[in-house]
Amino acid sequence: MQIHRRDFLERTLGVCTAGACLGLSTELLAQNADWKAALTDHKLTAIETASVQMRYPRLVGKNSSKGMHGRGPNVGICRVKTQYGVSGWGAFWGGQKAAKPLLDKY
Repeated sequence: MQIHRRDFLERTLGVCTAGACLGLSTELLAQNADWKAALTDHKLTAIETASVQMRYPRLVGKNSSKGMHGRGPNVGICRVKTQYGVSGWGAFWGGQKAAKPLLDKY
């Protein structure tokens, strides 16, 4: 079974469930039950956080409500690993302090 990054992160980090974030129906949530079953035995063993400098194609200037937007934001990312070698990554705004308690929880 192939596990997609978005599904992996939603279920292992508990960032949000598909139903809560997207307002999906019960029928659609039942179709995703196999993902939950596939990840039930997985336990997080490592969470690594980093910051990535995003780059806009050009310098973005002022608009009517904000000053200079610059060349791109810094985005926090998180990479998670399980004891079975499964890993995934995605945007994570909490930082290292918020990530550490998730190891005990998941």
